[in-house]
Amino acid sequence: MAKFRTFEEIKFELELDGKCINSLYNDVIGTSPNNYSSFDEYSKIYELLVKRYILFDDYLHSNNLIQIFKLNLRGNTTKIPEWMKYYSILIYSKRSIKYYLDNPNIFWESIMDLANSESDEYVQRVDNLIVETLEFYKEEYVKYPEFLHNSIRKFVREYLRGREYSSSATAHVKELEKLSSSININNVVEVYNNLPSKTIDLIEDLEKDVENLKELKEQAKEIHDDFYGDIGLAEEDHHKKIYVIGGDAFLHQKDKIYGIGKKYNIKKQQFEIINDYDKITNEGENIIRSTYYNSKVIGIIFGSIPHSTSGNEGASSLIAKCTQEEGFPITIVCRENNDAAKPKISKSNFAKAIRDLIIKYKVK
Repeated sequence: MAKFRTFEEIKFELELDGKCINSLYNDVIGTSPNNYSSFDEYSKIYELLVKRYILFDDYLHSNNLIQIFKLNLRGNTTKIPEWMKYYSILIYSKRSIKYYLDNPNIFWESIMDLANSESDEYVQRVDNLIVETLEFYKEEYVKYPEFLHNSIRKFVREYLRGREYSSSATAHVKELEKLSSSININNVVEVYNNLPSKTIDLIEDLEKDVENLKELKEQAKEIHDDFYGDIGLAEEDHHKKIYVIGGDAFLHQKDKIYGIGKKYNIKKQQFEIINDYDKITNEGENIIRSTYYNSKVIGIIFGSIPHSTSGNEGASSLIAKCTQEEGFPITIVCRENNDAAKPKISKSNFAKAIRDLIIKYKVK
């Protein structure tokens, strides 16, 4: 028999031990809404669990929770909560990739419904939700062009039929159009790598070789603004920290780090930069443990670090602990050239890491 818990009890247990989420999941789905003091409490519990599963890219459990909640909502006079509208779009786009691609009208109608909601919190997240979804579709199209080709073209046609949401949404749709219009489907990867969204950071890497860089960077900035709009950090998050951990030379150029942060409305005092290899070796475990279930930490960005550190309790590295265990904040590992390369922070991949971190944080 499922064990009944209140919202506060579930929240406390998750904060105490994030690994108990699957047992909480089993208890919650086995408990009737009638057991709770109100349907609002029942809704808050589902929202809490859905957000936690999405944080770890678990779209199976999060989708199951959405479907169960939807079934129980039918017998209740309460209107659909804003969190459910938001996370349904996020989950459906990644759990069943062709659902929105083959039914683009449903996607954009859901977006417009969310944009007209009464919750300012979710209205402000709409544009970032669109950007993340369309960026995901581009990446998946590069992997499976034959499988997704017709669906992508259908999705693009629906948007270009006269529907327009924002400059960043339009820019990403235009990139999808460019990908799907490639004459030779075998050239998709080459087209993808030369899209404006993939070449903006490259210009900064040419700084030491190009004399007229200022003009090029201004052009890149205009492209960047057109494509991405405002994805900066909100003012209410200025008290939260971003940990940057690594022994790379770039991490000693703090002015450049702060300059990149400024582009995303991140204050210099928000950065906790740990660039001493000995400190990482001796105190790394304590440093990351301070971020565990800490709501005042936005995320961690890793570069090159020691494979083993003192007190790591069996984890092969600090990176493994943060990426594999529940309870740690969003973790991004900077690598040179490809995902299989050794961790290393450079100016270009740090800028991308900051952008990715803010987007992921905003859709949590």
